[in-house]
Amino acid sequence: FYTTLCLWVGALLLTVLLTTASHNADFKFTPVEEYFGKYYLFGLCAILQGLIASAGDIIVLGVKPQHSILFIMLGMLYSAAFMAIVYTFVALLGNIGKALGIIFLVVQLGGAGGTFPIQVTPLFFQRIYKFLPFTYAISGMREAIAGIYRPVIIKDIVIICLFLAGALIIGSLLKEKANRFLHKYSKQLGDSGVIGH
Repeated sequence: FYTTLCLWVGALLLTVLLTTASHNADFKFTPVEEYFGKYYLFGLCAILQGLIASAGDIIVLGVKPQHSILFIMLGMLYSAAFMAIVYTFVALLGNIGKALGIIFLVVQLGGAGGTFPIQVTPLFFQRIYKFLPFTYAISGMREAIAGIYRPVIIKDIVIICLFLAGALIIGSLLKEKANRFLHKYSKQLGDSGVIGH
């Protein structure tokens, strides 16, 4: 649970530290090219983060998974998927996307079954449980640590890959419209002095 949590928080922090827009390119590019070009950087950082976090669990914290390589590979996959989701929020919606990433994090803390069994959580969380990426990430990590039951690990990996692909597809389809919509308001918001960055 905490490894999964740190991967999502790392994705959020990266979108705070780095911009999702290209400002200094000396050539023309489309919004979709900008979206994927920036995601290559964010995705690479996310994969490195997943490697360091999961390998750190084993080397530094002394976690002894049944399948260490799988544990590390899952950490890298989950980090890339979480980054795709958070990056898409921020690339499409700017600062509003950062807020959505935090809200989504808070919902997943209670609703993914990481802290308490999902059966003892409020009915709201029991209903959204199957729609949260944390649910499948935590389940996959448990499989790598305690031993693999193939139908479960395959399902977890496939669903996380669907989250990853879904985020990238939505981002590529909506990036141009989001740029046009946000362009109208970003200058006024910047001039207001209410927000920075």
